[in-house]
Amino acid sequence: MSGFTPSSTTYRLRPAANAQRLQNSSEHAREGWFPVNQEIFTSIKEKIETQHFQGEAGPLVDEIKRDQALLGHCISRLTERGARTKAIANPVQSLKDIPYATLVEWVSVPATRVSPYRLEAASKNQMQRLREAALSCRSTEVLAEGAQINADLAFSCAFLRQLGLNLIAWNYPSHFRRAQQAAQAGEEIDKAIERILGIRPSDLSAQIAKDWQLSSQLMSTLTDGAASPGLDSAKLRKVCEVGETYARLCDPAQHESAQKAWQDLKETAREYLGRDVEQRLSEESSYITELFKFEIVEENKFGEPLYAKNAFANRCPSELRQSIQRVYERISPSGQSTEAIQELAASVIPQAGFMRGCIYLARSGTFDFVPVLKLGDQPLSYYSLKNSAARSGIAQALLSSVPIRQDASWFGEDEVAVILGTIGGAQHQAVLYLEFNAEARNENVQSGMLYFKAIRQAFNDCLNI
Repeated sequence: MSGFTPSSTTYRLRPAANAQRLQNSSEHAREGWFPVNQEIFTSIKEKIETQHFQGEAGPLVDEIKRDQALLGHCISRLTERGARTKAIANPVQSLKDIPYATLVEWVSVPATRVSPYRLEAASKNQMQRLREAALSCRSTEVLAEGAQINADLAFSCAFLRQLGLNLIAWNYPSHFRRAQQAAQAGEEIDKAIERILGIRPSDLSAQIAKDWQLSSQLMSTLTDGAASPGLDSAKLRKVCEVGETYARLCDPAQHESAQKAWQDLKETAREYLGRDVEQRLSEESSYITELFKFEIVEENKFGEPLYAKNAFANRCPSELRQSIQRVYERISPSGQSTEAIQELAASVIPQAGFMRGCIYLARSGTFDFVPVLKLGDQPLSYYSLKNSAARSGIAQALLSSVPIRQDASWFGEDEVAVILGTIGGAQHQAVLYLEFNAEARNENVQSGMLYFKAIRQAFNDCLNI
């Protein structure tokens, strides 16, 4: 689209943010997204079936807003509706402006089209994150009405401000858990995530907003200090800040400083909604509390006997062994355990000394290999087998009864140490490829092979094969 740069005039990534790392993280997060709430998703489809919305897009969008994963899915589809000549200034309003039939088509998809993750497999901190985000958006919307600000615009801003944290919680769960622990010890969670992951949540939100062609005016509300002509960014940010603070106030165990922060903003909140502001916000967001009011199982007992049978894991060093054990706590008896695979890729693999990797699937009866799951910071396209040496190496691993360690330069100029081995039980139709990081390359070869075998067995158990 010639000359169109929706974020070029106002929002700038911090100089410290690594552009390639941010791009890779954005691609990874958009592939995984975060899960829909099945209760809301089913209710929307039933209401469409019974003509509850009477063919009007507005009421349907108001229902979609109750589920932020589904809302993001719909906003992303806006950019697919032909070439755009101007950036999207108010995505919620833009959804209300499209034909009802188009919106119905967008939501009439399986939940797995939105995200492969399942809310039922959520950890406690992931559920807390989604609950806080939902409370923040709804509170901001209600506050905006009292502040004489367009409620749909305020909701869009609040959604965008929460988006980075939501995506990190689900696509980088171990990093998010560490950042939460640091936040409970007094560090700001955004700074903790930047220190641990190398990007800020607001930078991730901005990158995705840019991909969605959202306006620079809207993006100016992501950070303090950014000004935008034609929009009272400071006032909009303040309303979002009040809404976010109220959401944290509703979870005092997670946010010990929320009470003081609320007292500092309480008078501002009263200017918007009056002296009974807390009661009003509580009433308006009560449905969110009910949606997230269920017992979260911290440990999945199904994985315990599987972990006990992973003889390689039990021979690993204590810290690595504990990380692998956490993977098994997330394994579900029903199908493939996406959350467990996510934990394995984000936590165990780098801890074991591997920096990235991929799973290849062989087409039936051939040596034609397709990369199907990336592990680490590179996009899936990075692992395409574009030369004969790479294809030969993967084929050799498929035919070998034991994992193979070798030095290779298949995907770049630099030679790296890799280990390859089959996964998939007796079928042997897939190959796990892992690259050592620079520090681990020259360590004990036997240790690297042990860690690889432990990870390979964990993958088999996660995939339920």
